[in-house]
Amino acid sequence: MTFGERVKQARLANGLTQGEVAIAAGFRDKSAICEIEKQRAFNATAEKIINLCKALNTDPNTLLEWEKTKKTFKVKVRRIKTHERSNSI
Repeated sequence: MTFGERVKQARLANGLTQGEVAIAAGFRDKSAICEIEKQRAFNATAEKIINLCKALNTDPNTLLEWEKTKKTFKVKVRRIKTHERSNSI
């Protein structure tokens, strides 16, 4: 299921129109929700996703299917020696 399909499914499960979701999530109008549902366009900032989740009464994990992917991210951290820190300041 695509992101747009999950948005539509959550919207319908809550008995909301595209216009109601758009207003609640702070989008310009219902066409923005239509575009998301049809997978045409979505400039996904964290703020927009959070607002959309609140409007749809769901959470980002569900809407983005993070619990299904369960990807692990590794971050390589380089330790800075004390003399490097004092010289760079």
